[in-house]
Amino acid sequence: MYRRFLASAVVALTLCGTVASASASPFWQRVENEVIGNGAAVCKDDETTGNFFCFGLRCDKGAGTEFFVMLAGGYIEPDSDLSIEVDGVTVARMPLTVVEESAEYTSPYLPDQHLDLIEKLREGRALTVTTTDSVQMPLIGAGPALDETLAACLR
Repeated sequence: MYRRFLASAVVALTLCGTVASASASPFWQRVENEVIGNGAAVCKDDETTGNFFCFGLRCDKGAGTEFFVMLAGGYIEPDSDLSIEVDGVTVARMPLTVVEESAEYTSPYLPDQHLDLIEKLREGRALTVTTTDSVQMPLIGAGPALDETLAACLR
């Protein structure tokens, strides 16, 4: 338990520094660093609980192109699914796999299955990501950030 808390704390501190002022700017951004890899992400601080949550798409972490969830505080039940709603409509459900010794969870990006999801994320206004809990975030900037990420990851 202590190692999971420590890993969560390290992720939170690293993300706060690497996702350019993530708590002040909850918009989709392109990110390229050792923690996230090459990707697009949106992050949110929950002022009530103190939890930190990021969702995005990335590559260059040794597992191909993948969706990811990173969090500090909170907990995702093992073998949970990730449910993605755009503008109040569920557009995808996918299994999550925990990344060993971290507060990261991933699901592979499958172009033939996820093109519609990417299109909805590009065009939508509001995103709700549900695992054990639900987190609502904007989709402002998602289109350009996802386009640049996919161009870099799928070349």
